[in-house]
Amino acid sequence: MDVMSPSDPFVVYSIRDPRSKQYRNFANSEVVWDNPNPDFVKQIQLDYMFEEVQQIRCDIYDADSENTSKLSDHDYVGYFEFRVGDLVTAGGQKLSGQLRDKKGNRVIDENKKPCLIEIRAEEVSNNKDEAVIQFSCKGLPKMDWFFGKCDGFLTLYRATEDGGWMATTQTDVVKANYDPVFKPLRVSVQRLCNGDYQRPILIKCHDWNENAEPDYVGEVQTCLADLMSKSALELREKKNGKIGKHSRGQVNLRQCNIRQRFSFLDFITGGCEINLMVAIDFTASNGDPKDHRSLHFTGNQHKENEYQQAIRAVGSVLEPYDSDQKIPAWGFGGKDYNQQVRHCFPLNGNPQDPEVHGIQGILQAYQNSLNNYRLSGPTLFSETIETATTMSLEPQTASSQHYTILLLITDGVLNDVQKTIDTIVAASNHPMSIIIVGVGNADFTTMDVLDADDEPLISSRGQKMQADIVQFVPFNKFKGHHPAALAKEVLEEVPEQLTGYFERIQMKPMPKRLCLIDIVHTVHYQT
Repeated sequence: MDVMSPSDPFVVYSIRDPRSKQYRNFANSEVVWDNPNPDFVKQIQLDYMFEEVQQIRCDIYDADSENTSKLSDHDYVGYFEFRVGDLVTAGGQKLSGQLRDKKGNRVIDENKKPCLIEIRAEEVSNNKDEAVIQFSCKGLPKMDWFFGKCDGFLTLYRATEDGGWMATTQTDVVKANYDPVFKPLRVSVQRLCNGDYQRPILIKCHDWNENAEPDYVGEVQTCLADLMSKSALELREKKNGKIGKHSRGQVNLRQCNIRQRFSFLDFITGGCEINLMVAIDFTASNGDPKDHRSLHFTGNQHKENEYQQAIRAVGSVLEPYDSDQKIPAWGFGGKDYNQQVRHCFPLNGNPQDPEVHGIQGILQAYQNSLNNYRLSGPTLFSETIETATTMSLEPQTASSQHYTILLLITDGVLNDVQKTIDTIVAASNHPMSIIIVGVGNADFTTMDVLDADDEPLISSRGQKMQADIVQFVPFNKFKGHHPAALAKEVLEEVPEQLTGYFERIQMKPMPKRLCLIDIVHTVHYQT
């Protein structure tokens, strides 16, 4: 797809709604740069429903930038459709097929050969452990004629039931070095070997090339049990199915440690309290609330505005986890009766206690505030984030754990970008996630920067964020969809952010408490 270099493919996974027959995107792969024969290592998990026809579509694109959220910016390659039931029952749980273009024609490459896709599936084990592995290499061969030294990287594969290999993880590239030391890999044992420490693992070494497909260096087969006990493995070249006799360098194990990981559910069932906070944009760019074109228009009895829809969709998921149902709710960018612009004011009018009861309380306080505050500006996030961070500072103890989720709904371009970055970097040290929902048709480029999926945020003092705690989602992406689709997209990163925080402070979940579902099940059983 690229004139001067190989394609940079990535996959968009969609599932068909059985009622509307429309496809809904549920995951993207990573981009594999400069490689027409990619092995995608990102694992895509899907609940298998035996009783349903689950039709999956894989759309392949050629990336023209690192931001893959706007698909129209990238070149379309082709698609492949399959049913999950067919994949599960296929030999070795593997399906292969040819890509087709939007007109249904077979996609072929520049050599008139068919473009093929291969998909593998495997039931996920319950193993939650994580492997921390650091590799180095020694004595890699000369690969580049002009500059000589190898630009090496390693890719790890696990054996599949049909005798094939499934890519699981990949190291960074170390350029121009015969003896590279790679950054430590953190990969789940489930992903690496599906919980089986004896399952074969294949390590392949490649030489990275700019604007060209990587060159193969060599490979070695091992397993996780061996990685934990061995210090060096010999790379050899495989040709025509046979392993060569000559060494292509060594793969050395600098560390291989297994550590226990806890799930989001472990913390929730142990009593970790989820505290929801909400902040709403009252800047003038939303339009006069009395105008039906305004994003704050509430005069339509048959349809909620986008702010109300976002509050209800996300809040309805989080509300059950907030045991006391008391939710702090603020507005920002509004002008009070004294003509003073407030960048973090309580929707209920009580600065000493900004909490309202439940989602219905937020919606009612929001409606009242539209009568009490005039829309103004500019759009500033920093004061709201600082306030939420301060409220999240209650100490964590062995018998009391908590985590804060700030839902921030906005329509406009941010006016305090660096100060907001500073507050997010500071907040990343605390038990907190920030969810930004963008409503309306504004340019949300800055919000993608705050999301920090590609580059970690760095404060004005040069401090790097401890973890990615921000998730941005444009509301327009989910117009016409069920509210659950927005909630799923918005909240998908929260469980990992929560468990990541408690890992960083080295705190385990509290002992599991008896859940309501356990009690109901017991009563039902006895009855």
